[in-house]
Amino acid sequence: SALVIPTVLGFLQFLIGGEVTPFFCCFYVIWMTVFLEIWKRKCSVMAYEWGTLSLATLELPRTDYYGKLARDPITGKMTPQYPVWKTQLQVYLVSIPVILACIICAVFMTISQFLFEDYLIEKFGIESYITLLPSIFQSIFVAILTVFYDRFATFLTIKENHRTQNQYERHRVNKLIVLEFVNNFFCLFYIAFIKRDMKMLQNQLMTQMLILQVRWQSISVQCTLYILPLLSLTPYSLFKMPRSFCYPN
Repeated sequence: SALVIPTVLGFLQFLIGGEVTPFFCCFYVIWMTVFLEIWKRKCSVMAYEWGTLSLATLELPRTDYYGKLARDPITGKMTPQYPVWKTQLQVYLVSIPVILACIICAVFMTISQFLFEDYLIEKFGIESYITLLPSIFQSIFVAILTVFYDRFATFLTIKENHRTQNQYERHRVNKLIVLEFVNNFFCLFYIAFIKRDMKMLQNQLMTQMLILQVRWQSISVQCTLYILPLLSLTPYSLFKMPRSFCYPN
């Protein structure tokens, strides 16, 4: 029933045209927010009526979580205990400054690309293919940083030593969102809203898509070389238990 009003308004938007699209977009955002809040309230009411409001799922520590063994005050079991202030210290004094430094470096590389491209345009002319070199180098740099940021965010998150898997994934994803957004889209936003050069924007997009295609093509080749031979093995050899894992008689 909550989708009836958005459906009717969407049909009216289709009939009226695109002039009222901003109004409908604002309405959909407000409607989605109100719907989610109402649903949370309804869930709380139902949990109170069913007597499950005080129940909560206790998450077990991650396998990589380390700390001094101590008795858990809730479960009474011996579990690793690590001070929360050390985790927060690692987040605010190490992870965040390092991520800001990475962002500054990415912004500096992007601005350097534009300055170098302007120099090539002045020297060789805008129609010269040499002016595409900065965009090519920037796209290769973005592709390399994408792989590096994934491992780097994982490394920083492991050092923070979060207790549960949800905490670990949340902090890792937050790092990746910030780093990947600046790495992949800052250049495009700068061209579109600062330089306002549509031809440069088209060249940059084309170059990034080509580099990305080459990257995924190389990954597919590696999968063909290393994974397909494994699939050609017999089922017995794939699922054969190593001798070290055999149970004694």
